[in-house]
Amino acid sequence: IPQDHLPSNKDPYHVQDHFVLMRSQEHGFPHLILINSHYYAFTKKHEFPWLLSVSFPYEPAEEGLPTSKKSDQLIAEEQKLLSLLSSVSKAYFIYRSTWNGTRILYIHLNNWPEIEYSFQNAFHQAFGQASFEIAYEKDWETVRAMLFHLKDAEQNMDP
Repeated sequence: IPQDHLPSNKDPYHVQDHFVLMRSQEHGFPHLILINSHYYAFTKKHEFPWLLSVSFPYEPAEEGLPTSKKSDQLIAEEQKLLSLLSSVSKAYFIYRSTWNGTRILYIHLNNWPEIEYSFQNAFHQAFGQASFEIAYEKDWETVRAMLFHLKDAEQNMDP
């Protein structure tokens, strides 16, 4: 994630990056999750109640994962999306999931009602095959569940 898409150190809402890669198996396919674990202790969650999940489909290669070339393209799409969001909202990229032909990004926003129309128009022009969903999650239920699994996994790791 490019540094210019994350809150700056001068921002009182800054969360230090600590990305963790989790790998599991789901229905016989590898499931990769890249998550910023420092959001577990983020105290301002209630101010960012809108969960934007953006799905980028891809043609799966061996084991359902993208090829190296496709992975680079997906990262470029993520950067483009984060750039679009940073121009209209304060957005926190929490995690992404890659599994069997789909990469999903989970991003919390503070102002969905104000940006909904302009974002929808820009999104559909910029990302033809991608789709998105928005949910009001004041308590970050989806992200909290993923962070809980991460924290549990970290505590149960062998020394």
